[in-house]
Amino acid sequence: MQSLFGRKFGIVRADRVGRDRKSQQRRLQPSVDGLERRDLMAVLGGSVSLIGTLAVVTPAPTGSNTAIVSNQQVSGTAMVDVNLNGVDHYFTPAQVSVVEFVGQNTSSDETFQNNTGLVSIAFGGSGNNHFVGGSTLDVFYGGSGSNTFDAGTGYTSMQGGTGTNVFNESLTGSGIIMIQGGTNTINGHNGNYLVF
Repeated sequence: MQSLFGRKFGIVRADRVGRDRKSQQRRLQPSVDGLERRDLMAVLGGSVSLIGTLAVVTPAPTGSNTAIVSNQQVSGTAMVDVNLNGVDHYFTPAQVSVVEFVGQNTSSDETFQNNTGLVSIAFGGSGNNHFVGGSTLDVFYGGSGSNTFDAGTGYTSMQGGTGTNVFNESLTGSGIIMIQGGTNTINGHNGNYLVF
């Protein structure tokens, strides 16, 4: 009866037109998807990613890269800051136990500096490489370019690359120096470092 009444007076047709308009409005809603920050940084100047408790720092393949690992207070909370080329990447201390700088196969000039007690592993490329150790354990591998190693206050393993290598020992640290390449210079030799 209602459908007969509705057809007689055109009510059903009006309802159907209203529903069609609403359906079209829902389908034609434009949207914009934003880029994720880590993808943008990977394009502009390297990237920092977390794999388990390993923070992996991948520098840009050319140009100049600086990575500094430090402890910071962010809004009253202790954080680990892995700063790559001026961009902070914050992690809680529980999230990170090791930092790895993956500079091999690059031709950029690279600086890696560990200002923490975290374990670090860093690889240099074919540019000018500068490594600075922290207060626990650092393992540094020079590349085929010019390599400068500044040992930290903890235990530092420094392996020269095939280029020119300068090893600066720490007065309070200890470690291993493995020399190779054309020219090798050791500064501040104090007997705390084994030289091979």
